[in-house]
Amino acid sequence: MNAHAVAQSLQPLRDVATALQVRALRDSNASAEKTAAVLKRVRDEVFTYRHTAEALVAKVDRSPRLCAGVLALLANRVAYSRVDYDLFDEIVDKEFMAQASTYISAQMAKVIGILPEYEIVEVFEMVHAYESIDDANFYLTHCDTITKLDSLLAAAQTPIAQKSIYLAIAALTLAGLIPTAVLISPLLAIPWAIAGVVAWLVYRAAQQRHADTIKRTTALCADSNRVRFLQARFHTKELAKRELESHKRTVKAFFGDMSPSSHLSGIFAVIQMHINIE
Repeated sequence: MNAHAVAQSLQPLRDVATALQVRALRDSNASAEKTAAVLKRVRDEVFTYRHTAEALVAKVDRSPRLCAGVLALLANRVAYSRVDYDLFDEIVDKEFMAQASTYISAQMAKVIGILPEYEIVEVFEMVHAYESIDDANFYLTHCDTITKLDSLLAAAQTPIAQKSIYLAIAALTLAGLIPTAVLISPLLAIPWAIAGVVAWLVYRAAQQRHADTIKRTTALCADSNRVRFLQARFHTKELAKRELESHKRTVKAFFGDMSPSSHLSGIFAVIQMHINIE
């Protein structure tokens, strides 16, 4: 079992290629090449999950507990990919996808079934913690950006407000321009006209700068909806940090020694080296 395959098997859920992505490309009439590339990625990832599961099951006697934990993570990734029989055209692909999903789920249930109750609890606590680590990291990475974006959006003028300000500038300009031109001198009205134009240009430039700042800030976080969802869960950065550390401790405790010198060998040693819990 090579290290790359293990690393791919343990990638965060948000990095997993899904059937939804393929269908979105098909619905948007994307190029056949682009759609085929994502479809191939889905197929290759499920193949990797199945291959990793087979390597684990072959050595299950070395550590049924670790085997059950990783099989549960693989089952999560297969479920998240939302692969079904209708996604592929070739019968061989359809059959492989169905068999891979069934195999991983069945082996997970089989291995969990031989564990004592307290180890079953540890398995599902680890799975929850492992999947939650990416959520916490993602939130901590992007929460400041979303806070800034919310402030910018709150300070942005609505189209109605902008129109009202433009009308106010025009009204004030005309209020000074007409009396000056009629009662004093047309020449003295010129500064009023210039002042009105300058005020309009300054306000418009300020609004454009604000809009550009919103656009740049939005681009810093590709999934603002996910951050807002996590905001409701974590509430503050401090709580997110505390939860992150708690999840890391749970995963470390489950997998044990993270060093290459671990007493376990083969597939389990490779897995331990790719957990990447700092």
